[in-house]
Amino acid sequence: MAIQFNCISCLKAIEVADEWANRLVECPYCGDTVTAPGFSQLRAPAAEADETSSEPGGELQAAPTGVLTVDYSPAGYAPATHRGMFDGVALTALLLGIGAILLFFWIVYRFVDEVGNRVGFGVDSEEMTKFVQDAAETQQPWLVKLSVLGMGVMLLWFVATLVSVIALWRNRRERRGGLAYWAIGVNLLLPFFMVLSLLLQA
Repeated sequence: MAIQFNCISCLKAIEVADEWANRLVECPYCGDTVTAPGFSQLRAPAAEADETSSEPGGELQAAPTGVLTVDYSPAGYAPATHRGMFDGVALTALLLGIGAILLFFWIVYRFVDEVGNRVGFGVDSEEMTKFVQDAAETQQPWLVKLSVLGMGVMLLWFVATLVSVIALWRNRRERRGGLAYWAIGVNLLLPFFMVLSLLLQA
């Protein structure tokens, strides 16, 4: 099976394999980049049945219906606009999400270490809460520093989540969109860890 459609720029009829459905291809007539539809949408033949030609873009063959068939074979032409296997936007979102999680755990570690060194690790939760409240009221430098870093984590997480949503939207019709799902999944872990840490302190 093949998909036949008209170029939106020159209205010439071209044909591509089914695997190029909803993907960007280059018109062999005018050279414009168009999106191949998911199914044939041919309005009128634009070439004679015996027409054959050769273009640098690929191997062109005359189809019996007069539609110019574009063969995107491995040895021939691969559209320059075709996206690779990995999306840089989704990969960026994934790395930002991982960075936010690692920074969050470092902040938790530093907080527990500071509190433990100052009041001891064997104190009950009420005494620890009172110590943290006193440190917040007196604006202890170590607590202010960790608070600023915590706001940085939230900002980093927000940017990572936004970028992952953008990556998912860009790749909603691409096979490589799976990396965007991984990015969103990683970014959803941070709120889970935050809630878990609050429950453990209660």
